Amino acid sequence: MRVIVVNNHRPLRRALGRRVQTLLPGTTVLEVAHATAVREHLAEGGVGLVVVHAHTPEGRGVAPLVRLCRKDPAVRLLVVSDVLNAARVRRVLRDGADGCIGGSAPDRVMRHALDLVLSGETFVPPEVLSGERAA
Repeated sequence: MRVIVVNNHRPLRRALGRRVQTLLPGTTVLEVAHATAVREHLAEGGVGLVVVHAHTPEGRGVAPLVRLCRKDPAVRLLVVSDVLNAARVRRVLRDGADGCIGGSAPDRVMRHALDLVLSGETFVPPEVLSGERAA
C-alpha cells in the first residue's frame, strides 16, 4: 500500500512521513507538498491513505483533497492538526475526512488512528470526545 503525506513545509512533511513509515511498516510513503502531486499519485493507483496537515498548502482546508480522494473509494484521508478542538474536528469531519488527530499524539494513539481509518472507520481524538483540548 502507498500512503501520501501532504505538507508544504519540507521538514514537517519528512518528519510526518518517517513517523507514518515507522507506524505502518511495509508501506511506501510518498511525501508531497501540494494537491497537484496528490492527484498525480492517485492516478497511478495503489494509494490507500492520504495524511494531510490541517492547514493545507493551498489554504482551502481539506475539502479539495477530500474530493480528490473520493474519486477512489478505497482511499482514506486522515488529517493531522497542531491544535485540536471540537470545532476543528467537526469541520474536518464535515468536510469529509475520515479522521483528525493531533500531531503530538503518542505513537500508540497515532497507530490506532491509522489502523481505524484504514479499516474504514472514523477516528475522533479521545480528548475531543471527553471535552478536553489537545495541543
